[in-house]
Amino acid sequence: MPKSALHSAAFFLSLQMRKRSKYRPRPVLADPVAFVLSGMRKPDKATSGKVLTQTYLALEAMRTGSATKADWDDLANTLNAAWVLCNDFQVGAEYREQLIEAREALIALGRRADQNGMRFTLYAAELAALRTAIEIHDAQIEASTADQMARVAHRVMNLMRSAPRISPKHKETA
Repeated sequence: MPKSALHSAAFFLSLQMRKRSKYRPRPVLADPVAFVLSGMRKPDKATSGKVLTQTYLALEAMRTGSATKADWDDLANTLNAAWVLCNDFQVGAEYREQLIEAREALIALGRRADQNGMRFTLYAAELAALRTAIEIHDAQIEASTADQMARVAHRVMNLMRSAPRISPKHKETA
């Protein structure tokens, strides 16, 4: 065999046999104390105000009869967050019954929307239950920390992925 052929075969084998390094650099916090303290502070007013404004607008759309499935989803996300704060973090745990009433009202609203061609119409008792739940969630946000709210958002996303679907079905018009 010519020398160049042996040389190229040895080079090829050396590429395949290269040892992989087990060292993987881990991220390091530049300021761990600031990181811990940032989780203990209250949530940002601008962000929580934007979320609550969106929720109140969704409830108003439900009240006036101009709601869409996105409005229903906004209310469902708010109730899920309130439920997680109530059960997992014991923030507003004394209002568990009102949150259950609001959940049942939202489920009934979704079922009616399925039957009525995606028209969302609230009954007075359902509107009162949803208003109460949103006010409870507003108070929960004031009483919780930024770290708790971040964990709530993560938990709500996991619930949405794993829970059975009860939301109204989006019907396409062909």
